[in-house]
Amino acid sequence: SEAGNVALTYVATGGVYGAGGNAPDLPVHAPQAAAFRAAFDGKGRFSDLLSKVPVAVVTTGDLGLLGA
Repeated sequence: SEAGNVALTYVATGGVYGAGGNAPDLPVHAPQAAAFRAAFDGKGRFSDLLSKVPVAVVTTGDLGLLGA
């Protein structure tokens, strides 16, 4: 649900990417992914906007080194 709030705050229409220490805990397989998406999209009148925002989980272990 908070990821949806952040997406709305920053109007993140390009996507929301989960990375870092909490990335392995993010639900990427059904049925947890469906529950995550329902909470992400469940923002009343903004649900249509959020349903179009892609969500991805970055699982690369050396992401910080790749960015440097």
